[in-house]
Amino acid sequence: MIGHTFVKLYGIVLEMKLLEGLEHLKIRAVGHTGFKSDYRTVDHSFTLWVVIEEARKRSSKVFYCFVDFTTAFEYDMIFLL
Repeated sequence: MIGHTFVKLYGIVLEMKLLEGLEHLKIRAVGHTGFKSDYRTVDHSFTLWVVIEEARKRSSKVFYCFVDFTTAFEYDMIFLL
């Protein structure tokens, strides 16, 4: 039980250090919140709302695309199995 706790703690610390290093080396963008903890879909929804409001003020168009990655690769995964 104690060993499992230390392994889990080590994994968490290792992940934090790796992510910090990737952001420092600019391999992972600081603004890329898609897979970061403490960030939610609402953050991106608010950003999109602000962009749309600014575009309305300037009478310009905004193009965006939502992709559902949960089903995007289902067909290809069948062949990998």
